[in-house]
Amino acid sequence: PLHNILNTRFVVHTHPFLVNGLTCAKGGEAATKQLFPDALWVEYIDAGYTLSVELKGRIEQYTLEQGKGPAVILLKNHGIFVAADSAEEIRDLYAGVIDTLRLEYEKAGITATLEIVDAEPDPPTEERIRQLFGTDAQHVVSCGMFVCVPGPITPDHLVYARAFPFTDELSEEAVAKYKAKHGFAPKVVIGANHVFGIGTTLNNAELALELAQDGAQVMQLVQAFGGIDYMSDRAREFI
Repeated sequence: PLHNILNTRFVVHTHPFLVNGLTCAKGGEAATKQLFPDALWVEYIDAGYTLSVELKGRIEQYTLEQGKGPAVILLKNHGIFVAADSAEEIRDLYAGVIDTLRLEYEKAGITATLEIVDAEPDPPTEERIRQLFGTDAQHVVSCGMFVCVPGPITPDHLVYARAFPFTDELSEEAVAKYKAKHGFAPKVVIGANHVFGIGTTLNNAELALELAQDGAQVMQLVQAFGGIDYMSDRAREFI
């Protein structure tokens, strides 16, 4: 229903870290008005039906004021919608947004490349993670160290990588403390010069690590627009 609100042939909704460097930033709304004056900015709204209903009203109001619907919609702490009647228009709109943002990051001296410190595989630590997290860590994947985002930034990061990485020592006491505090097991574990993605399936584990890396890239890029703006506890708990 959210996509059907837009009266165009194509609607393409994505969550690129290059865009979320803007949507997850404290100065995201102000920067959007300056860089993309024709775009519709929407503050954070719970994903799903609530967002559909609220966005319908925003689009109708925009159309009334502008004489046409928005081609670009930027959702705070979420992502971007692009709407057009041809695939070529969609590509041009996305290219315009991405190229503009790349230039802003370049001006701010911020790289979109994530620095990962290489490290050799660490089977003993992987085995310890499996022992401590049990069925939640049937599969473990890893890469070298990078700085993980320490809080919730978008619904996708919450779903696939959870809001908070596990950063304590790998002990039964620390694991129990984490679960008691958050109410769930982590999806990302930091330790022994590695970042580990864990999951009940290999796909879950790989997605956890991938979204942790994506979140780290977002955390780098938001510095161009005033720093990171985390989701509220209420918004996180809803997801």
